[in-house]
Amino acid sequence: MTRTALAIAVLVVLACVGLITRPILPVSEARTLAIAWEMWRTGDWLVPTLNGAPYPDKPPVVFWAMLAGWSVLDVSETWARLVAPLFGLGCLVATVRLARLLWPDRPMVAGMAPVALVGFPLFALFATLALFDVPLAFWVVLGHLGVAFAWRGRIRRGWLLLGVGLGLGALTKGPVILLHLLPVPLLAPLWAVGVRWRRWYAGLAAAGAIGAAIALAWALPAAVAGGPAYTHALLWGQTAGRLAQSFAHAQPWWWYLPLVPLVLYPWAWWPPLWRAAASDPGVRFAAVWLAVPFLGFCLISGKQPNYLIPLLPAAALIGARWIGAGVPSRRWDPLLPLGPMLILSLGALVVATAPEANLASVMAARHAAQWSTLPVPVPLALAFVLAGLLVVPWPGAVSRVMVGVVSALVAAHVAFGVGLAERYDLRPLARFVAAAQAAGRPVAHIAGYEGHLGFVGRLEAPITALRERDIEAWAMAHPDGVLITTVRERDRVPAGAALILPFRSGWSVVWDGATAARLGKNAIIGD
Repeated sequence: MTRTALAIAVLVVLACVGLITRPILPVSEARTLAIAWEMWRTGDWLVPTLNGAPYPDKPPVVFWAMLAGWSVLDVSETWARLVAPLFGLGCLVATVRLARLLWPDRPMVAGMAPVALVGFPLFALFATLALFDVPLAFWVVLGHLGVAFAWRGRIRRGWLLLGVGLGLGALTKGPVILLHLLPVPLLAPLWAVGVRWRRWYAGLAAAGAIGAAIALAWALPAAVAGGPAYTHALLWGQTAGRLAQSFAHAQPWWWYLPLVPLVLYPWAWWPPLWRAAASDPGVRFAAVWLAVPFLGFCLISGKQPNYLIPLLPAAALIGARWIGAGVPSRRWDPLLPLGPMLILSLGALVVATAPEANLASVMAARHAAQWSTLPVPVPLALAFVLAGLLVVPWPGAVSRVMVGVVSALVAAHVAFGVGLAERYDLRPLARFVAAAQAAGRPVAHIAGYEGHLGFVGRLEAPITALRERDIEAWAMAHPDGVLITTVRERDRVPAGAALILPFRSGWSVVWDGATAARLGKNAIIGD
């Protein structure tokens, strides 16, 4: 089995394990699928909506991919959750092609690159989630592939691919694509040789025009159809607004720095890389791709680890080039990158088998309820880890490290899948709401509703988002209605609730309007 085939195979296995063991996770995954469901239900593929209102935070490419599959296969949770893994596979293939262009005389680099990319736990995990970072990473790799084509003399193909990457990347996660894709071609004098610079920057301008045309072909009609508020949020909030002050996840400039060893695990922990040195155009190409956007993200207020995922192919290329430089791997080299994973696996084993009475001392108190009832199949989980580490046929130490890391992720899915189903499965609540709507009962959710029940329940109407101060008035006006709230402590819920279900670190509580009106606001919200 070639290394590329091995990387593809382990990503496919991880995606399948995620589908089998993990429910749609609230709120981000559930919200993504809910938006696609509303676009499907209304037949409006132009303006994404959430709970009946235009949703300007994300452009439509990921939703379109889900809708395209549903047009062929009908509405399917499986297809919607396969979109991100398919983009992940596209990342692997495009990274291999890019490595061949950057180092045509070093075929081993192209073989190592996809192994290194799948070996990043952050990439492997998010490639199984119905979110936007891995699809964005695909367009980033595609755009850089275009830059490499242009450098190698395939001018038209190269700038066209960059334009497509810019345009569809913007339609995947907004203008952040500019931060990912423009530094490498703009700073080409730092890495490229033998280039006619006037012709180069003219081609870059043409690629920018192609990207702008693709993005505006959707953005302008959507802005007109969505109305003034949507237009302002789409055209302004997605650019200067998000750069100047993040709407969420605001962090100081240095926040990413302590995460770098974790984000680049395990390859930054790989001793052969420390013993190697390389300085060639391909390495400088990938270094600009990695370093300049990272500095930009440090300066932008909104920060999350997954925002760095489109930088991981660059890190994988650098690592593959250094590993492919012929530095010998010693027998003990895999131990350091795999050591933390083994320690975490043993820690999870201890936590999973600890008596319920001791869990609160092992885990934070507010999370203890999430894991205290886990019936963990420990032997099976441990078998996954050992199989990945000890099986002989994997081609080389690098592949063994990658398989070991992914085996740990598989084991985590198997070990904690039941607990995730209990605390994160939205289906019981969504079915209750769908039945209430089918019976003509109005439904309201008190604070914190992000549309996450829409797809899971295949809801045909929005849910009213209710402020706490309006609870009593709404309940008195809708005695036959359904009122949903979330509380942290179940023992503070008074008698009379229609339904109480575990939800993340708390509980979802369902009331009928008449009972809510009788008990009053403070009792309903658990005060």
